[in-house]
Amino acid sequence: MVDKETKTEELLTIAKSKLDIHGMVEFQQDSQLGFPAVTSSNNDCSHHLIQYKGQISVGTLFHEVCHVKLNEIGFKKVELRIAKNTDEATKIALMLVAEAYADSLSLKFFNEECEDVKDLDSCYLLPNSVLNGIKNSKNVTNRLLFIGMAPAYIIAEKWNGHNLEKAIRATFQEALGKSKNLEAFNEILMIMSNLPSIKVNNSSIIQFSNEDLDLVFNAVTELIKTLMSE
Repeated sequence: MVDKETKTEELLTIAKSKLDIHGMVEFQQDSQLGFPAVTSSNNDCSHHLIQYKGQISVGTLFHEVCHVKLNEIGFKKVELRIAKNTDEATKIALMLVAEAYADSLSLKFFNEECEDVKDLDSCYLLPNSVLNGIKNSKNVTNRLLFIGMAPAYIIAEKWNGHNLEKAIRATFQEALGKSKNLEAFNEILMIMSNLPSIKVNNSSIIQFSNEDLDLVFNAVTELIKTLMSE
């Protein structure tokens, strides 16, 4: 766990250097958060806020800085295009897409430290874990987030050269059978498979092109429609 301000700043310096972060990054502890950590950016991405609940692990810190980089290369523009919608389906769709990209950057640039991402292996490759994840979901939002994070992880690993789709799909089929939850998994995975990957050239992360941003926007829009039907 990162429990000292000096250590946090040291790790932030490392992450900012690796990812070439341009905006200012601020940390804020918030015990009321519904997630271990959440990252937000202002409209021009000159300022980023990473809020965390309790202590923040090294892997989570690096993962959240990946969200910062994602916003700086253009994802924030997609958020702003959809900003008029504040319903739960929109929030979930944006979160799932952002997680896929942040996971992919974490795996590429912080592979040894991203234990939070690697933990998804045991979560989504064991039928009992899948069943428990759905049973323990307190509401529809949590259930859809749990199901949707699996396709996000599949896509992130695929962009890093690892194909887990067959194994995770088989786990979901064994755990869920022919159910509405399995249909949701398949539909979300199909939509997210159309997302453009983040391009990297000699360790430099390339800005999304306008064409890429349109593809991301379209995928988020399709996800919203799918999630609203659940």
